[in-house]
Amino acid sequence: MDAVVVLITWLIGLFVAYWVIRLAVRHGIRDADDRRAIAAARLEDAATPEH
Repeated sequence: MDAVVVLITWLIGLFVAYWVIRLAVRHGIRDADDRRAIAAARLEDAATPEH
């Protein structure tokens, strides 16, 4: 019975850790894409000659 409780506790912990890491990676990728788009827009603005 104790082994079942320990196993369930571990499984719940692993499940929560998986989702926290998954969300962190998703937000990190989104943030990197946003920063990359901003940097590309700045480079495009800098490369455009002013009239």
